[in-house]
Amino acid sequence: MAWVHAVQQQLDKFTGSEANAHLVATYMGQQHGDMEEFKPAARHLSRHVRDDSYVAGHTAGKKAKLDRAVSAGDAQPLIGG
Repeated sequence: MAWVHAVQQQLDKFTGSEANAHLVATYMGQQHGDMEEFKPAARHLSRHVRDDSYVAGHTAGKKAKLDRAVSAGDAQPLIGG
C-alpha cells in the first residue's frame, strides 16, 4: 500500500489538474462502470509483513519514474473529442 501511495504522489505531480480528474472519472464510468470498489486485504495480518515493510514500499514507490514522450504532441481527447 505504501508503494501505491508513493506512486500516486508521483502521478499527482505528473498530471494533477481538476479537469483531468473529471475526464478520468467520466472515462472510467463509461468504460468500466461495472467495476466494484477495491477493498484491500488486511496486510498487517500476514506473517510476511515486517515493521519496515511500509517504509520499503514507500521508498520503492518514490523511485517510480514517469516521463512525457519526447515526440508526443497534444494529447488526443478520449471523451467528447
